[in-house]
Amino acid sequence: MLRIIARPPAIGVVISDHALATRIIEKARELGFQTYWAVSIDELPLRARYVVLSRKDGETDVQGRVPIYVEDYPSIGCMLLSLLAAERGERGPRIVEVAIDPGKNTGLALAVDEVVIGVESLASAESLISRIDEFLRCFGRGRRTVIYVGESGGELSHELIERLKKSFRNISILMVPEEGSRESELGVGLTRDERSALIIYQRAKSQA
Repeated sequence: MLRIIARPPAIGVVISDHALATRIIEKARELGFQTYWAVSIDELPLRARYVVLSRKDGETDVQGRVPIYVEDYPSIGCMLLSLLAAERGERGPRIVEVAIDPGKNTGLALAVDEVVIGVESLASAESLISRIDEFLRCFGRGRRTVIYVGESGGELSHELIERLKKSFRNISILMVPEEGSRESELGVGLTRDERSALIIYQRAKSQA
């Protein structure tokens, strides 16, 4: 499961389709968002600056909040991840970066505009590629993309790079040496694989 590192904003969900609203709330809470479900904008607390809506419900006065329409995104997960990037505005370089620690379980770190959003430990190459694909569909438009792979995986690293090249054409894929990497300051409470992916990301940035 993806662990969110960037602090999620509080959101409100005002959607008449209860099944859809439930899926959004469950996914949002899984990712650490403080979520409020209401039948109208009036019932939302002021701290919910973003409100998730459906265009099928028609136009709604959002009362100064930021409207997020679920139909504008390829998935609920993508919509929620995009909210994390929205919190940062348009500061800094526009770049999407993925750091990978190959191994029996693969560590993954995801960053947008040089801020790490989340980390994850994945058991298969298929699930890794699926997660990266979702991430790039969410954030790749208008941004440069780079994938970093830790070289300590040896033959695993080379095999993974070949697979990534086939799945993600025209994207920079770089091998990163891990010697001399410092412990991640964000590693508290993470698995070894997740922490290693963060270290690879930090090492890649220190060499830039």
